[in-house]
Amino acid sequence: MKSYKVGLLFIFGLLLIQSCAVSKYSNKKSHENVAMKIDENAEAINYALFEQQNIPTLASRGDKSRGFVLLNKAMPYITKGVIKFINTEKKKYVASYNQKMVDLYFYDQLSTESAFDPIGMQFTGFKLIRTIQDRSGNTDTAIYASFILDTSNPYEIINNSFFRLKVQDLRINYAKAKVASKKWYIPSFFLKNPDKLNMDIEITIRSSWVTPDAVYNNNVEIGKFYLTLRDVPMNKNSPEYKNYFEQIKGSALIGKCSLVPRSYGYYYYALNVLKKCYGQGIYSITADVKESGSMNFVLKTIGEQSTITVPRK
Repeated sequence: MKSYKVGLLFIFGLLLIQSCAVSKYSNKKSHENVAMKIDENAEAINYALFEQQNIPTLASRGDKSRGFVLLNKAMPYITKGVIKFINTEKKKYVASYNQKMVDLYFYDQLSTESAFDPIGMQFTGFKLIRTIQDRSGNTDTAIYASFILDTSNPYEIINNSFFRLKVQDLRINYAKAKVASKKWYIPSFFLKNPDKLNMDIEITIRSSWVTPDAVYNNNVEIGKFYLTLRDVPMNKNSPEYKNYFEQIKGSALIGKCSLVPRSYGYYYYALNVLKKCYGQGIYSITADVKESGSMNFVLKTIGEQSTITVPRK
């Protein structure tokens, strides 16, 4: 019985020590504000760089002398295993926040062609910013994340009506979750990956549209992206801090999204004359961020079973 009590006191002591050994770059929640900004450019796709594509007929497929523009192989889409893993691990996070923007237009003009006419696509990415207030009452940036349209294979966008995203810039200055830090009074073997953060960013795009046969699709998920970050260094004085974020720039997010469907409707053509058209593509975008400190001797977090690594270029 005595040894049992000693064991409990030992564990309690470790928990108490851990609660005191929190990184100065973590547990920042005061006056938190999360904002999102959509980046738009009517020239999101530069058609001047495209080469003419020829669609072969059945008879011409055997003629090796004819030249055709071949597309790059599509990147593999996110597997069910990864989705299952992320959904299972969500409950292990200790801090989260999100931001959503609705009633956005994906195209800058109407179309008389089809629901997936890419002409006028203006969505080029978005920025996510979380700010906090420091002890002096000044506003400081906790996280800045910029995601841009991946135009490395523009043919995929117009041929298959899908697009992908990649990281343009990412900076994490402060974590919302508690992150354990080394202290002189804590033996190093009690902590695994001190001053390290785990973060998942989940991006969901939804759309609402009406088809020519009067079918109404409301708030349908048309795409999802993931950026999984493990062992993010939080100590700005460490040599790996700058290198970590430099390596992430330009990396592709897991996942893809359909072009936003244009809703069927009419446009005013002339006096008392309406003509059929397709709209500007209404959509919404949500970014969910989950954080946790890396695993230590007593408490387990998402880092324990993770096999997902930061996507590389």
